[in-house]
Amino acid sequence: MKIAVLDDSKTFLHYMQNMFKKINMQEIYLFENEKEFYSFVKNHKNIDAVFIDYHLKNITGIEVLENTKNYLQGSYKIMITSDSSPDVKEKALKTGFDAFLSKDLSLADLKALVNLIKTLRKFIKKEIEEKESFKQLLKYKEYQEKIIHQKQNKILKNELEMFFDEHHLFETYFKPKDLLTGDTIYTKKISDKNYFIAVIDAMGKGLGASLTSFNALAFLKHSINKAIEYEDFNFKKLIFDFINYVKTILLENEILCVTLVWMENNKFHYANFGNPPIITSTQIIKANNYPIRTNTVDISINSANIEDKILISSDGIFESPYKNTIYFKRLKEIFPHITFLKEIIEDFNKNSNQTDDVCIAYITKEEKNFEILFEDTLNLRKKEIDIFLQKLYFKNIPQIEQIHLILHEILTNTYEHSILMIKNKEKLKDKKIFSQNNIKNNKFYAKIKISKNKNWLKIEYQDNTNGFDVQKIKDAFYKNYHGRGIKIIKHLSYGLFFNEKGTAIKIFLKV
Repeated sequence: MKIAVLDDSKTFLHYMQNMFKKINMQEIYLFENEKEFYSFVKNHKNIDAVFIDYHLKNITGIEVLENTKNYLQGSYKIMITSDSSPDVKEKALKTGFDAFLSKDLSLADLKALVNLIKTLRKFIKKEIEEKESFKQLLKYKEYQEKIIHQKQNKILKNELEMFFDEHHLFETYFKPKDLLTGDTIYTKKISDKNYFIAVIDAMGKGLGASLTSFNALAFLKHSINKAIEYEDFNFKKLIFDFINYVKTILLENEILCVTLVWMENNKFHYANFGNPPIITSTQIIKANNYPIRTNTVDISINSANIEDKILISSDGIFESPYKNTIYFKRLKEIFPHITFLKEIIEDFNKNSNQTDDVCIAYITKEEKNFEILFEDTLNLRKKEIDIFLQKLYFKNIPQIEQIHLILHEILTNTYEHSILMIKNKEKLKDKKIFSQNNIKNNKFYAKIKISKNKNWLKIEYQDNTNGFDVQKIKDAFYKNYHGRGIKIIKHLSYGLFFNEKGTAIKIFLKV
């Protein structure tokens, strides 16, 4: 046992040392002043017991323990005192002392106390080991959750998340109920005006469902990437190959629900295997296939015109509770009045509660009836950007504070990342990087347009830089260390969209 004794009496310390030797206690450390004692307890772990005198020269034993108890949490703490005052003992117990010892103690009393300490220390050490083991288990669990989250995000890279083309605005939403999700979503641009969307929902919960779902998704991603590489994308062939692969990984009684959609010019082709209906502006298109099983043979593929709005989803949002029924009823009521996916999610969070994984792909045609309120072109130099933002703030435009903040974030990010080529994690320690020498040949400019209709304010931004990696912008929503500006824009707006090159942005604010 490791024992420390603090007493300002050399005579008593010598007495204690002899007493401990008589009961074969060898690892005894003696201290006459509190400073040496402080240094010892701070630098030594696993001290079994400390004996502290109450009446010291410059301080009380209670104050000594106050200063050191954080280092003695597993140690047995004994106050040495002849003071029998109840107030002193009460205060000592509140401070953390476990027992009291008189200076005229006998050898038998000391031996009994040491045996008690040994028994308690065995129990405490076991408890500490169990707590440490539990801490390590939690740490391992947190690490595995982090890895799973990173892996899911890597596999679930959706090209059409926050994407716009000449006519359409694309949005996706993915929120698992648990860490291991059985729902996945995949969106991919095949070519101009040619897009692929998949929403997968595996039966059951936990690891089994997650393995099925992500295996199926990985097959789709690989097949489509190869088809694009060899320029031979064939929707019908893809579906048959996918079904044949999925059948090899399903258990005997397992099913897989999938919605596969191919958008081509003004039409979309679909094969819905047991997922909720596809909702459009004028139709509710029910599933045209049963869920996939190991014995699935027949497959139906149908087509429909691309309308103003299309929603493709797993059953998570459809089957969540709403009053005495399910949220699908509410969704049908509000869908005609919806413009952006964020409106659906806000209504869902207000009127229901999530009971399953939620996966949604939402496509809408951009409205054209906007009145231009402001339009300008500026050179992307630091000075010109500052002047532009100063003048903009005083324009007579609705919600100018929000618009000013959004454009400040966009212009700053464009200047730093697309012109100065600063990486996301770099810190700008050298202010010379902003000097005129770095941008004297800058011929980059940005066009900015602000317009309005009855319901929405629209901010349009376009520049002639080489653009930025749009995927990094999307990844920012799953990371804590960067992407603050984009997160602010996403919070303020109802729609945030980028073109493929990262040189144009459209943002919609609610009037």
